[in-house]
Amino acid sequence: MNKLAASLQLLLVTVTSFVWASERPSVSQEHVLSLVNAPLTSGYTLLDVRTAEEFKTGHIQSAINISHTELANSLALLPSDKAANIIVYCRSGRRAAVAEQLLRKQGYTNIWHLTGDIIAWQANGLPLKTLE
Repeated sequence: MNKLAASLQLLLVTVTSFVWASERPSVSQEHVLSLVNAPLTSGYTLLDVRTAEEFKTGHIQSAINISHTELANSLALLPSDKAANIIVYCRSGRRAAVAEQLLRKQGYTNIWHLTGDIIAWQANGLPLKTLE
């Protein structure tokens, strides 16, 4: 593929991802924080689709880590109920969008995106858990 064709393909993917991402349901950081802090909270899965290394350096309490590149092969780690609430985040939103699209193609119907992802979470001084 020549450079022009590769650039055009990248532009198309970027524009398509932006349009699709702007239409996806989102959940606020405040709401996720209230879910994390509520005693015996259930009814949602918080899914961090960053790399294992990124997850170790800081993630939201109760999040599970499945990299967006491994998600297709790791669906068994998610709730079997396709109507379960799954809140997805990554660093900035791009990988989360990929994961959300994959989950919808697999039949999951209640996929939510964490507004601002981990960048905004950190910028707002919200708590992170580390694995060291």
